[in-house]
Amino acid sequence: MIAFTGMYATIWFFALVVVAGISIVTHFVCNRAMIPDCIEVDESSTGRRGEGVYYGVWFFSQRVFMALAFSINGEILDYFGFVKENPEEIIKQIPGTLTGIKLVAGPIPTIILSIIVLAFYPNY
Repeated sequence: MIAFTGMYATIWFFALVVVAGISIVTHFVCNRAMIPDCIEVDESSTGRRGEGVYYGVWFFSQRVFMALAFSINGEILDYFGFVKENPEEIIKQIPGTLTGIKLVAGPIPTIILSIIVLAFYPNY
């Protein structure tokens, strides 16, 4: 986050941390609160309980997409010339790499998710 706020902009850094924290909490609370409701609706329409299936698919897909995200981010960082850590020396990244890190942290995931959502949006 320091890349977005600058080295000494402490107030802006903490503001970004709060906003990021709120969005992460919202993600976990809302998604996990909806799963039991879906299970109840499914039980009322089919007469069978399916908690294991719902939670199994949920957590498996979460792990698969996290692995894909890490892989894609790693490839993008390699493309921008990211130099991996070396314990014996301090490594300074080139400016293009810092731009790549900023893109991976914001606009690229936003664009990809927007394309996916709009692809399934009716009448668009």
